[in-house]
Amino acid sequence: MDSRLPQMVRDLHRFLFDAQRLVSQECFRLRDEGIDDLAGILVDFAADVHGGTGIWGSYERYNADLFGTPLPLTAEDDFPESLGGIHQERIRHLLWVVYQRLSNAAVHSPRDEDIHRLAEATCCFLNDKFANTSWSNARESKTSATQMTSFASDVPHGRVLAQSISWQAFLTSVTMTEKTCEVGMKGMLLHT
Repeated sequence: MDSRLPQMVRDLHRFLFDAQRLVSQECFRLRDEGIDDLAGILVDFAADVHGGTGIWGSYERYNADLFGTPLPLTAEDDFPESLGGIHQERIRHLLWVVYQRLSNAAVHSPRDEDIHRLAEATCCFLNDKFANTSWSNARESKTSATQMTSFASDVPHGRVLAQSISWQAFLTSVTMTEKTCEVGMKGMLLHT
């Protein structure tokens, strides 16, 4: 694992602790353990996206195949599927998914202003941290990803991320199925 990642997690933890002042809703104020988990998840995400490991890319491809958009329920309609790197829309989606697992309160809307402010600030922070970080080649990136994945399974934030993404994929699937059925039922009623 890249030796810089643990320090990035600590730096992001301090940043997120201070950034909580930007939010107005209690559901976005986490205790210290929650901030630590969130910082770890966000650094793992950024390392994956920046290093081209493909974990997040697989998640977006799955969503695009199933729902027609890489970030269902959160991304703007014109979100380009080919967008690379650490991007605010990706972070907003991830925050919406993860906060629902880390907070004791429900996060009702992925378009919430507090999520937007946190995503914007976090995106700037992560892009700044990863701007001078590169894996010299694909092999080193894959090795780092393998180490990161084994590290993630040993720490709470890795498990929370995996559970959150799985849970969100299920929730999104149910929501999209309900909407499809609702639209289908309306169409049937109009044609009868």
